[in-house]
Amino acid sequence: IKDNSSAEGIHLIRVTLRKIRAWLGVCKKQLSEEQITDVKNNVRWISSMTGPARDADVHLAAHLNAEVVLPNATRLKLQKQQRDSYKKIVSELQSDRFTDFLSQLSGISAAIAENDTLSVDHIQDRINKLAKKSLKLGHDLNENSADEEFHVVRKSLKKLRYTLGFLMLVSPEKKLVKTEKSLKLIQEYLGDFQDQTVLAKELDLKASDLMKSEEQTPQDLFELGVSTGETRARIQRLKVGFPKEFGKFAKALVKNL
Repeated sequence: IKDNSSAEGIHLIRVTLRKIRAWLGVCKKQLSEEQITDVKNNVRWISSMTGPARDADVHLAAHLNAEVVLPNATRLKLQKQQRDSYKKIVSELQSDRFTDFLSQLSGISAAIAENDTLSVDHIQDRINKLAKKSLKLGHDLNENSADEEFHVVRKSLKKLRYTLGFLMLVSPEKKLVKTEKSLKLIQEYLGDFQDQTVLAKELDLKASDLMKSEEQTPQDLFELGVSTGETRARIQRLKVGFPKEFGKFAKALVKNL
C-alpha cells in the first residue's frame, strides 16, 4: 500500500481481518481469554484504520463512475480523507505493534496446529450455528426494517462465509463451493446497501455543514439534493428487493449445507 494507490490492498487487509475473526470463533475453546482479547483488540485497531480509507475509496469510485454526483466540497473532503488514511495505514503497518501482532498470530496458530484438537465436525457445528442465526436474522428483514438491522445480517453472513472457508480447506466438496458462491452474492447485495447507507450519512453531514455556511451556492444545494435523493431511493429499492434475494440465498444454503 502506497499513499492512495491501492484500494485493493485495503480490501485484502479487511478480508484478512474477517478471516481472523472467523478463526477466533472456531478456535475459541483452544485459546485463553487473554489471547482472545488481545487478538480482538488488535483486529479492531487495524479495522478502525482501514475503515475511513475504504469508505473514501468506495464513494470516490462511485463518483468517477457517475453512479452518484458528489458536491465538489464533499469530493475534496473525501480525497483528503483518502490521502490521510492511507498515510496513517502505511505508518502503522510498519510499527512495532503490528509486528508483535503478527508474531502473536503465528505463535497461536502453531500451538493450535500442534494440539490438533480441531475436527471437521467441530467446524461443521460452528457453521450450522452461524447458518441458523443468519437465516433467522435475514428472514426477519423487510422494507421497513432499520438500516442497522441489515448491517447486523451482513456481519453474521461474513462470519458464516469465512468459517465455511476453513471447512473447505479440509473438505472441498462441490456443494460447499455452491454455498460459498451463494454467500458471495448475498454479501455483494448487502455490501451495496452498506455503501449507500454510509454515503447517505456523509451527505447528511454535508447538508448540515452547508446550511450553516455563508458560502453556499444554489449549485451546491442542487447537487447535494440530487445526490441525497438518488442515494435514499437506492437504499429503499435495495430494502424492497432484499426478501426475494435472501429467499434465493436461503434456499441454496439449506440445500447445500
